[in-house]
Amino acid sequence: TRILYRSQNYTARETTGRAVFNVSPALAGQYFSKIECFCFTEQTLKGGETADMPVIFFVDPKIAEDPATRHIDEITLSYTFYPVES
Repeated sequence: TRILYRSQNYTARETTGRAVFNVSPALAGQYFSKIECFCFTEQTLKGGETADMPVIFFVDPKIAEDPATRHIDEITLSYTFYPVES
């Protein structure tokens, strides 16, 4: 699956940072695999710039067979952006 995350720099200056992801519920994380992600590298946004950043991932179908996770019908992928000090 390919999705886009929209990121916006609300400051007037260029900002470079790195995104850290979280998958919830936590039990789903073992079945969630990112193939391509903007979080693998640092990202730079100019002041006021908005960017759509791609993520390609898949969820292993075995999630439906595991007694601990087969009840999960929704997975949330979220990101926190941390500035990189120069």
